[in-house]
Amino acid sequence: MDITNILEQISRTLNEVQILAKQNQTQNLPPRVSVDLALTKTMQLYDSLLCLQKTLSADIEILESKSDAIVSEQTPLVEPVYIPEIIEQAKEPEIVEQIAEPETVLQDELDVSKVELEEQPQQKKHVIPSNSDVDVSQKIGKKPISNIAAAIGINERFQFIKELFQNNVELYTGAIQELNELTSFELAYTLLQKKYNLDFDNELVQRFLSIVERRYL
Repeated sequence: MDITNILEQISRTLNEVQILAKQNQTQNLPPRVSVDLALTKTMQLYDSLLCLQKTLSADIEILESKSDAIVSEQTPLVEPVYIPEIIEQAKEPEIVEQIAEPETVLQDELDVSKVELEEQPQQKKHVIPSNSDVDVSQKIGKKPISNIAAAIGINERFQFIKELFQNNVELYTGAIQELNELTSFELAYTLLQKKYNLDFDNELVQRFLSIVERRYL
């Protein structure tokens, strides 16, 4: 999809979201269908913006590659100039023979040094753990929550809906409501396994479970 079509789709989706927002302003409590529709339109807008970002990145790479090709064509080739090296004949170093005087070491001094080394105790090294070794993120991640939906950010919410709940807003909303009403993480685990068939080996599922687990701490 080219940039023009993407921009038209973004503009059209924004207009639809604005219309829904104006309709909801006239009511004290907007209906759930209207809220779900607004969330779906917002997800469509999010996908369109991601598509626009990828398209712009691809266009920039193409322009940079063309620019590099033009520069390489315009750069003249310079033939290397051969400069002969002048090597001076090195003078052979004079060899000076040195007669080393033998060192006289008393046997008694050697014996005393050996005894001192054997008697000296070995020092043990103690490692003092620093405060930086404590994983602060784990403490924050285990903080109890009262509402699972409130603990999930907007980007994570879109990702969970799209990849874990078949891009179905109502399915995701119903699952969160059921999880909030349960009393233990074991029941929540069983619900997600049997009713929603989540793959617990999936990294995104594990991230979702870590948020759900905090509801029952």
